Amino acid sequence: MLDTNTLISSLISREGNPAKIIEKLAAGTIINYISKPILQEVDAVMKRPKIKGITSRPEREFFLNFIKTISTEVKPTKKIDVINEDPTDNRIIECALAARAHYIVTGDKHLLKQGRYEKTEIVTAKDFLDRI
Repeated sequence: MLDTNTLISSLISREGNPAKIIEKLAAGTIINYISKPILQEVDAVMKRPKIKGITSRPEREFFLNFIKTISTEVKPTKKIDVINEDPTDNRIIECALAARAHYIVTGDKHLLKQGRYEKTEIVTAKDFLDRI
């Protein structure tokens, strides 16, 4: 499961490891899960000046629709509170739990510090690519 950080990174740098993961996702070799809160966060982050300045509105809209299309949406039912430094990161783990995801792929230091939650490993994009 790709978090907001990884999704946005794939948009910014189209040659990095997050972009390679998106290619695998688009090819159908891996599965991604997403939830409405994560889609809303991706949309909000894409509207920030830093991102907005390097992508056009049509590119951002295309990207959001693309992610929706190539991901499986889940509805988290269990609320958790394990990432105290940035409570919004808990929604990533909630989505992973609902999806029974094996991995959360992130560059977020708070999630990476967690390392694992129940049966879900939390890894960097590079580590994920090395494992699959």
